[in-house]
Amino acid sequence: MKVIRYIKELEDEFGKPLDKWAVYEEKITANGSWAIHLKDAKIVKTFPSPYHARNWMENDGKRTY
Repeated sequence: MKVIRYIKELEDEFGKPLDKWAVYEEKITANGSWAIHLKDAKIVKTFPSPYHARNWMENDGKRTY
């Protein structure tokens, strides 16, 4: 099972940006399809800027706890 992580700005229920960024995680299912819909993606952590999110994803996000 492969995991893909990506960064996306969080929005409120009306689609307005919240000035917060999240690292999302999606997994390939057993039949090989991606979790395409956002509801299937899991928020790993939120950040105040895309810079902080990218830094965490490239460094701390690779560590296992």
